[in-house]
Amino acid sequence: MVARAKEPTATRGPKRAGATPDVQPQQGPTNAQLDPNGPEADQPGDPLDFDTLPLSALRKYRTAHRLQVPSALSWPGYMVHGGIGKKTSSYKASTRVPKEELAAAVKKHFLNHNVRESDAIVDFIYSIKKQDEEFKLQFNP
Repeated sequence: MVARAKEPTATRGPKRAGATPDVQPQQGPTNAQLDPNGPEADQPGDPLDFDTLPLSALRKYRTAHRLQVPSALSWPGYMVHGGIGKKTSSYKASTRVPKEELAAAVKKHFLNHNVRESDAIVDFIYSIKKQDEEFKLQFNP
């Protein structure tokens, strides 16, 4: 008995000579994208744009943190020095500074404070848990 070699089975579809599939290998993220401690992580970004904050927010921050900076003008200086402007409180208080100076002082104070993340998380969780208890205590006889 003679063993016969198996013939290759026919393939479906047209057969092209030297045809290879057009499959591109997937490229994963680079090490720079995966590394959270890359060069961008070392440079702290500006957390807030203090120049765009409303004047009322800057004044509240100044009052709450007792900054030794005069308050900002309500109106631009050229409007205050007119006839009607002389009657306003902004004109009477000559120690007022422009909004940009107040924003710079608030930004400097804000960036000088370091926050310990563990303390902030613990305080936040405590305040959330005690939030309802404080509300209930207000109405107990």
